[in-house]
Amino acid sequence: MGHNFGSGHTHDITQYDPVVDTCGTSCPASVPSDSATIMSYCQQCAGYGSIEYTFGGTYVSGDRKVASSYSNVPLAGSVTNNAKRVNVEMYNHVRTSTDSYFPGCLDVTPKCQVDSECPDEPCRVNVCTEYGTCELQAPSADCCGNGVCDGQEDWQSCPQDGCSPPPGDCSAGGCPTITTEFCSSCNGGVTNMFKVTAIADLVITRLSTLTYAVGSGSVKVFGKSGDYTGSEYNSAAWTQHYSGNISVGSWSQVALPRFTDTIFVPAGSSYSFYVSSTLSGGWNMLFTAGLPEDTVFTQNSDMQVYVGKGGTCVSPGDGGCGMYAGGVLFNGVLEYSTVASSTVSLLCDIPHSYTTFSSFTSFSNSVIA
Repeated sequence: MGHNFGSGHTHDITQYDPVVDTCGTSCPASVPSDSATIMSYCQQCAGYGSIEYTFGGTYVSGDRKVASSYSNVPLAGSVTNNAKRVNVEMYNHVRTSTDSYFPGCLDVTPKCQVDSECPDEPCRVNVCTEYGTCELQAPSADCCGNGVCDGQEDWQSCPQDGCSPPPGDCSAGGCPTITTEFCSSCNGGVTNMFKVTAIADLVITRLSTLTYAVGSGSVKVFGKSGDYTGSEYNSAAWTQHYSGNISVGSWSQVALPRFTDTIFVPAGSSYSFYVSSTLSGGWNMLFTAGLPEDTVFTQNSDMQVYVGKGGTCVSPGDGGCGMYAGGVLFNGVLEYSTVASSTVSLLCDIPHSYTTFSSFTSFSNSVIA
């Protein structure tokens, strides 16, 4: 049935990388009852009792196009790996196909009799039309949340409208940071992908990465809201935040220039980064391998940083490249600022206040001995 909605089998590396399970290519050592999904071949390993009648995920809330909006269905054993990706794959297939022929078909349009039955959105009034449907009006001007940096807004008072910080500015003197680790017995690669989840409202201002060989080359940083899973090769899903050529020393912690655009991550939401490097011909960006993907490696009171994945692609959508199996930890530093919750008001009639920043320690490039 999943084929009708655009899903391959869960052992198909061309669709799920890493695969959800290996039953179609090699049977796991143990395949308990109710341990695999409908799209697996695990019945060939342990009979149909091993199949739980689910595609693997349950929608929770948020954008249905990203895996972070789903939870994995509890399955016995450890046969499956992040099975909620199947639901994401099917939804995106149906959504893309439907929007091509019947735009808006999957959108829910509330019925109404009076304006009060139409829920307003930040900076947009929703009115009830003569046809009994709700219709959003044009965004209000000079309103934090209308997607335009206008009026009295700046990157501190309204980061969600994309106001850019002045070059080199984060607050008066610096920003807080969070460090994953600096490995001593490391692996090197071209690409690191990883996710962070905000505990407080954040603006992420730049990254540092760890390199091991002397040389020069380009570094690129892409980002997207939510989880990277399912978008590893989809260039349209990513926004480029930085691209430049740099020179590095041996075993160096290299702080990239601060981003010129605003990466605002509201509390409770996630943001993914795609960092690539061709320094010294590639394979120069260090990471720690052998960790379980999509698990929290480190956190503080402001954010969590997850184990991600690595590969050989320079940019999303590149052909002839791939992703490694297993989890990969980005080695480096994230610099950020916290945004006081009182400054992220979406009410247009409340004057904007200005952000206060948490305490910081000075941030500078350093060389790892």
